[in-house]
Amino acid sequence: MATTGQLVELLAGSDDVQSDGFVRGQWVQNLWFRGDMLTARAGFGQFTQLDSTLSLANGTSQIGYKDHLGSIAFTTTFGHEQILSVFYGTAAVSNISDSATAGQQTYDLIFVRICDLTTGSNFEEVLYKQTQEMEDSLDPRSYTLRDWLGNYETTYDQDNRKFVSSNREEFFFANYDGYIYFGNPRVGVCAYRPANFLKQRRQWLSLSERTDWYDGYSESSIITKLSLTKGNFSGGHRYLKNSEIGKIVDITQTSTGRTVFASGRELYFSDPYSPASIIATNYVTIPLKNPITAIQAIQSSILVFSKDETYLYQPNVGAALASGGRITQISKDVGCISSNTVTTMRDGVVWVSVSGVYITHNGTAFKTLSDGIHNFFKGGVGEVTNPLTSFFETLSTDPGSPASFTAFSGNNNENQHPRTLISSNKQGVSISFEQETEALFISFPDINSLWVFKDGWTFWPLESCVKVTAGGLPEVGAQQNLANPWVTTLNGEVYLTIGVDVQSFTDSGEGGFIRGSVDKHDVTTGSYALLRLGLGGGIDRSTTNEDYRIGAQQYYYASTSVTDNGTFYIREPVLDEADSKYWVPVEMVRTSAATGLTQYRLRFQFDTTQWAPVATGANLTVRFPPERRATAAGVTAIRCTAAGVADPAGNHIQIEFNGGGLPAGFCR
Repeated sequence: MATTGQLVELLAGSDDVQSDGFVRGQWVQNLWFRGDMLTARAGFGQFTQLDSTLSLANGTSQIGYKDHLGSIAFTTTFGHEQILSVFYGTAAVSNISDSATAGQQTYDLIFVRICDLTTGSNFEEVLYKQTQEMEDSLDPRSYTLRDWLGNYETTYDQDNRKFVSSNREEFFFANYDGYIYFGNPRVGVCAYRPANFLKQRRQWLSLSERTDWYDGYSESSIITKLSLTKGNFSGGHRYLKNSEIGKIVDITQTSTGRTVFASGRELYFSDPYSPASIIATNYVTIPLKNPITAIQAIQSSILVFSKDETYLYQPNVGAALASGGRITQISKDVGCISSNTVTTMRDGVVWVSVSGVYITHNGTAFKTLSDGIHNFFKGGVGEVTNPLTSFFETLSTDPGSPASFTAFSGNNNENQHPRTLISSNKQGVSISFEQETEALFISFPDINSLWVFKDGWTFWPLESCVKVTAGGLPEVGAQQNLANPWVTTLNGEVYLTIGVDVQSFTDSGEGGFIRGSVDKHDVTTGSYALLRLGLGGGIDRSTTNEDYRIGAQQYYYASTSVTDNGTFYIREPVLDEADSKYWVPVEMVRTSAATGLTQYRLRFQFDTTQWAPVATGANLTVRFPPERRATAAGVTAIRCTAAGVADPAGNHIQIEFNGGGLPAGFCR
């Protein structure tokens, strides 16, 4: 017979619960308010996992994505939901593995990854200097427009690469007037023009091609650098150039349409609804002790934060210049951590400081939201304690000490134990307010956890305190499937960008005979994953084939030199959805010296355990593009032995063209 238990109000009372000097605070774990109910949270299921489209260099060092620098979720003007993420990483930029073309040379790069949640498609852009930026950097007396060559006008015999390098500094993000603005002090401000992506385009350079026959791609207009230009008041005012403005740390936009740029201790104001036009005198200096860390518009004013101060700037409204307004100090000891720890919440602004979480509704007064978890921000002996520490405990293995139970906190990659104390170094923090559920999410990546606020605080650890060995046996440890989380919200959904995940892959291919031996390319690469709350049920990192990594892919030279007459290319397989078969494009490009070419033959080996050519007997089924169908009579394609003898079970393919019997000109 069931017995009546005692009901306990989890979040009632004003006194902190204390145990042995440690303060637990007023909060619950892995629960949150949905409507008027306190319910268990769902799991974050994997939506996609992606790595770079660039070719990855051989070796044991990690290549690809290395650090996640921030994400933003938004709805495009054409109704698609997208998430833009920025990564720092290292990669080889060539599409071919050949030291003669510097194909294995690696670069420190900034990768921008755009995931379309509506269509499931994704796209990658690698930041590079575009031709529109050359006007400021090149002497117009020495360079003309025809000398402004794009980054991807780089081939085997022509080098125009201009990739942008950066450090691991976080990016800031903003969504204004249908454009996504993002940047950091080193890169500057970039603008993304949202697009609908039909397919992915690899971002490598075509060093396998010569200038005579490369595809002609130069640069993209999807992401461009914000270049300052003259505005509507150029008749009476001088406008700033890019070189005249300092390093931008954050931007915001007022209700009057002015984009505000923060640099050092200065605010620069653009013309209304013209973010690239800044009058030279349209700036103001805020009397901060330390440089600006973040800014946020509130109505027609701007909240200005340093790491330990808060000011309110009320600009001139309706005038050509927004400078000369009123500066008011709001706090001399409360600041904001970074541009990614401030957001709007209902009709106010909420932000995270090293000392707590705060909110203001008018910009002139603020209150503390984090009273229930204030010890989390104090650190030291006042850290918040975790009531669910570990499922198993273990005895110390030190023979010089008495048997004792051990517990660990922190994030040690070699010895990942459950956390007993909850504290953070406040690095990489992100914040997002979900309007439909009216819940505030704050991510602390160094402890793989979220704090969620709605009618009270709840703590969401993203790592399990139960771990098993490879054989399925329980052991002490923390299972960290959601490492380094960054939180975003959009239209009732909560997303996490996590990573970087590092994994090593062994090349088991038999191709790439260079310098007389098989050129194996084992690789250690970094990828990231995008997850959605509630996708797949209640388990974090649940997944069903949502892994779209492509791994290290490059072209190989089949010999140590390129022939004088031409080059064969075996391109990437293309799936024909009509018959669910992969078709492998094979191209032959003759050089200008091969004017008398009338015949060629290509023979290569394939793995019979992985591929089954479509054939009738030994004769392969082939397709020709319309412009080559006239030459089909001169082409034979067979499955054969290594010696070229036709064999329906052979592990070689031979393609031969003999134009001797075709009319003149058909060999071109």
